[in-house]
Amino acid sequence: MQLLCDFTTIIVQASLFVFKILKKIYTPLSFYLYRISILKNL
Repeated sequence: MQLLCDFTTIIVQASLFVFKILKKIYTPLSFYLYRISILKNL
């Protein structure tokens, strides 16, 4: 039972870590795509 608890904790920690990285990548990327779409509309 303890092993399962540790495993769940590791998964949660890993998920949060991946989410932070994706957020760091996605924010500038979405901003960049937003600017491109504005330029295309002009």
